[in-house]
Amino acid sequence: MLTRLLKLFLAAIFYIIRECVRFVRRSIGRSTPSSSVVLMYHAVKTDKLEDFKKHMDLIMKIGNPAWADSVEMTSDARPKIAVTFDDGFRSVVENALPIMQERGIPTTIFVPTGYIGKKPDWKFDSPDDAIVDDEVLNETQLRGLDYDLVKIGSHSVTHSRLPQLGQKEANKELMESKKALENILGKSIDLFAFPYGDYNEETIELCIKAGYRNIFIAIPLWGSSANNGTVRGRIDISLNDWCFEYRLKMLGAYEWLPWAIRLKGKLLSAIKGVS
Repeated sequence: MLTRLLKLFLAAIFYIIRECVRFVRRSIGRSTPSSSVVLMYHAVKTDKLEDFKKHMDLIMKIGNPAWADSVEMTSDARPKIAVTFDDGFRSVVENALPIMQERGIPTTIFVPTGYIGKKPDWKFDSPDDAIVDDEVLNETQLRGLDYDLVKIGSHSVTHSRLPQLGQKEANKELMESKKALENILGKSIDLFAFPYGDYNEETIELCIKAGYRNIFIAIPLWGSSANNGTVRGRIDISLNDWCFEYRLKMLGAYEWLPWAIRLKGKLLSAIKGVS
């Protein structure tokens, strides 16, 4: 709870400072690009439908819905906001997609192909996911999606932490998941999201070589993307987020997180060096 409150406080300070800078830039006639944010959800359980509706309504109120692979900073005052779902859970199709379709909000779903039509048995990191009693979409459900508002990406085969695998095994996860989805859907798959958001420079290079055009991680990035737009940042969303907390996430107020993570790493290295 303390860590969550600290993050919320820092996000609020970051947002205030950023908006003050933008106000000054506008006052002197300088361009002020809008925020671009990619949200990362997982399952949407039936008892959280009202919370999810509120999230989607807020997107429509303060932002412009966008595809995750086309979110870039623009001169528009309203932020571009994209919605993604990791793990390809059935509850997303049954509960979330109808709500999004009513509002015309597009989404991208990342599927771990080794679990298609099965219940997950991987380790869950967050309290939200720990209670999931869900299944990954089966082949029939994948083929039946409304592809005017849905894109599918790979989430590996076995939902493993790719940096912990050898290069050959990691490449197999990337190539085989891509091929499996392309065989099921009959279309090219060029979007990938790292399981657990766990990545390094080597796994990014493997993704690019495997033919993935956009690669998604689980932390925000300044300006929403890096590596010439190949790597795209996201912010993890919980349906238990406080309203103010979610609003700040949607407005890009957590873009300071990568800097904090790097600073933390340097401090820990310094402490180890001294001890």
